[in-house]
Amino acid sequence: MLRTVRHHDGIDIAGPHQYVRAAAMGQVSTVGYSKTLGHFVCIDHLNSYRTVYGHLSLTLVRVGQTLQIGETLGITGQSGRATGVHLHYSITKQNVPVDPVPYLTLAMDVVRTYQQQARRQTGSNP
Repeated sequence: MLRTVRHHDGIDIAGPHQYVRAAAMGQVSTVGYSKTLGHFVCIDHLNSYRTVYGHLSLTLVRVGQTLQIGETLGITGQSGRATGVHLHYSITKQNVPVDPVPYLTLAMDVVRTYQQQARRQTGSNP
């Protein structure tokens, strides 16, 4: 434990080891390791957005790879300065950190709409 107050851009999402998926379409700009984020992936998106996924136990993408929304990029873990298995998720716009929560709920709405459309096309009930 660090026992210090430190600035933290982004959010940490706790949970078991599980697949991490791209929140939006983009191109992988960095796959690396840092002392703080551990194994991480950065994705550049259109209109100057960038997402960072950190503390991964395994990365499954390479620099230059184009990802669609929902494609797997790694597995959650406890690498770097993590105190438990979780995902560090952050967003920047023009290299300035922004609150990721509204974007997460937007992604959830997109997935929900996609699932509803798929059900209608297959004729299955919710």
